[in-house]
Amino acid sequence: MNLIEQLGPEPLLVRVTGKAQPDALTPGTVLWFEVDHGHRAEDGSWSKWVTPWHSRDDVDLLLEDGTVIPVRWRALRLALSPAVTQIFAGDEPDCPPPLTEWVRQNGGPVTVAEYALVADQPYLARARREAYWMPPGHGESQPTRAERVVVELSDPDDPQERYTPLFTGWL
Repeated sequence: MNLIEQLGPEPLLVRVTGKAQPDALTPGTVLWFEVDHGHRAEDGSWSKWVTPWHSRDDVDLLLEDGTVIPVRWRALRLALSPAVTQIFAGDEPDCPPPLTEWVRQNGGPVTVAEYALVADQPYLARARREAYWMPPGHGESQPTRAERVVVELSDPDDPQERYTPLFTGWL
């Protein structure tokens, strides 16, 4: 049974379980996180960013009936607001050296945002098919179209229209 058959195409309330991530900035037991830094446009979208680090552990979705569905981290598509946001001008004593360098090269200020899946928080989950292109294989001249099943997770109280920066680049 694949994820679409297990979850269905309609959003379903789930909780996430998995390995705690001790390096996360977000308070609580964080099970998956992504840290981005860069410049934000006036509408709040990222105009220029990098994702210097993120979790690489898979998670499990816990359905209300007790069913556990394992999900590989590469199949996640997070549509969340940042759990933690901080702005640095680049000259603060507590500004991490990589951010000071970013400000020097790109101008400031720089926004740091962490997106996180936190234990015991409800999320809306929906499985869907995502199409992508594979480069031509040996002896082939055309790319081939492929599909994978992904799981979109969003906050039921604050649904976002966009994926987090890490997954935006995968579309």
